[in-house]
Amino acid sequence: MAFDIEAKGNTVYLAGSVFETTPDGYVGVYSDAWLGAFSPEGFTRWERSWGTPGFDDVARGVEVPSDNQVYATRAVYSTSTGDDIFLRRSTAKGKRIWHPVPRHPGT
Repeated sequence: MAFDIEAKGNTVYLAGSVFETTPDGYVGVYSDAWLGAFSPEGFTRWERSWGTPGFDDVARGVEVPSDNQVYATRAVYSTSTGDDIFLRRSTAKGKRIWHPVPRHPGT
């Protein structure tokens, strides 16, 4: 779990993971990356999850620089392809701006 606070102190951002849910509603054994925004009082403003079915995706970091965009790092753990890393950029309202293709560490 990681967190950052928006410069004015109005929003707290958390990053981590949640268990995948299958299309038929069952909770799986793998995780998806998760990012959420909360008011200073703890009320949920928004939350998003994303990932690769059948893999463990975990958001390991979140940063909100002065441009008020939200950057989240994500690691994907795979026994077949090795670990991948991602960087996701979102608006302060949670809308994805970009999420480039994965990169293997060291490439």
